[in-house]
Amino acid sequence: MSVVAAPRNVVTPCLQANELNKPHMLFVTIQELEAAINYWRSQSPSAGDELRLCPEASALAKLYALMIVQGPQRVPVDVLDDLARSAIQQFQKIS
Repeated sequence: MSVVAAPRNVVTPCLQANELNKPHMLFVTIQELEAAINYWRSQSPSAGDELRLCPEASALAKLYALMIVQGPQRVPVDVLDDLARSAIQQFQKIS
């Protein structure tokens, strides 16, 4: 039996559904990260003279920057730190 890798830009749903009967995402795409950062920026605009991002946008922006430099189109959700995971999960609930 051979294993075929999924295309890099495909989000793969888990086979088990969460309590709302929606599939839980195993991966987050770079496009979803960008949308989530924009959502958090609209909820809490940059502050101070240095235009500091809110904690949620900042946590997601670090991963977004790494993805741009390193090239993957998606990353496993379990590589996110607690704040980034919480921010993306909250964004997924409203989108």
